[in-house]
Parts: sequence; structure tokens; C-alpha cells
Amino acid sequence: MQPAIMMVPQGRIVIDGTLCGCFEDIETLLCGLFCTTCLYGQNRERAGLQSCIAATLSLLVPALVLGGIGYSILLTGEIAWINCAQKHQGEPDPTDPNDPCYDAFGHFMSGITTMFSLQFVMLIYFWIMFARNRGQLQERLGQPVETAGNCLLYFPAWFAYCAPCALCQEGRAIKAAWQRNGMVPITPIAVVGGATAYAAMPQ
Repeated sequence: MQPAIMMVPQGRIVIDGTLCGCFEDIETLLCGLFCTTCLYGQNRERAGLQSCIAATLSLLVPALVLGGIGYSILLTGEIAWINCAQKHQGEPDPTDPNDPCYDAFGHFMSGITTMFSLQFVMLIYFWIMFARNRGQLQERLGQPVETAGNCLLYFPAWFAYCAPCALCQEGRAIKAAWQRNGMVPITPIAVVGGATAYAAMPQ
């Protein structure tokens, strides 16, 4: 049985406009503000790319694993340093190789380095995932995929500032297309006369 085709009225829906238009859709804004990973998953599910749970877990699991490893190593080193300092009392000199707490302090500093290294890896992972996701959503809506622009938008240097706003921007566009498609996941068929034809995905 062929899926029903629905023409999107009033022209094409695209991911466009200002990043500061979050208040145009309060529901999407609140979701992006208090549960960013949930909005990421919801957008992908509505676009017919992935289930909401799978998409959400694809962000949460790596973050929890890498974060847990980093903080565990840091905590172990910190405890070793504190215990050594208390045991030997006085003022330990972590720069003196002969100091009894020298190795403990080195362990603590290694923990800090490891934690920040893992956080950097996690940030790069998020950068790739969010930029790739935006391109896939653009493709779903029948608009050109702006790979360079997407990578620049989610660049790690300003990821924390732009990512939630960009995600809400994507959410508003996907939500509009999803609603016009009868609130079922969207699959673009073609762009005809400035409008995009969608087909409801099999449930």
C-alpha cells in the first residue's frame, strides 16, 4: 500500500530565521531549555530519522560514560592527595620529588588532565552529532544541506551558547512540518512548485 502524499501548503518549511526566535514556540523553548537531549530526540523522531529514545540515548550514554570515568579518576587522585597531606601533616611540597606526597599530587593532576581531555572528546562528539543532525533535518525538509554552516554553528568554542538556540530553531521547523503531515513522522518525496510533498512513514 502506497503512503498517502500530503502537499505542504503556504510554501516550503525550512530551518531558517534568527537563532533568537525561541519565544515563537514556548513548548519547544521549554523542552530545549530543560531537556536538550529530549528535544534532539523528538526532532529526529518527528523527522522519521530515529526513535526519540534511541536518539536521546546516543547523547546521554557517551556523556555519562565519559563524564563518569573522568570524575572517578579525578576523585581518586584528589582523595589520595588529601589523605597523604593529612597523614604527613605540615605543608607538602608537590614540586619536590622527595616529598612523600609527590606521587599522590601527580595522581591528582593526572586526574584533572584526564577529566578535561574526556570533556574535550565529548564536546567534539556533540559537535559532530549536532551538525550532522541539522544537515539530515535540512535534507528531510527538502532544503540544501549547509555542511560548512552547520559545522560552524555548532563549533565547540561557542557550542554552549548557540546549540540550544539552534536546536529550538530546528524544532520549530520540524514541528511545523510534522503537524502539517498529520502528526506522523515526515519523509520528503519531492519539491513541487515551491512546496514539499511528504509521505507518512509506516507505523
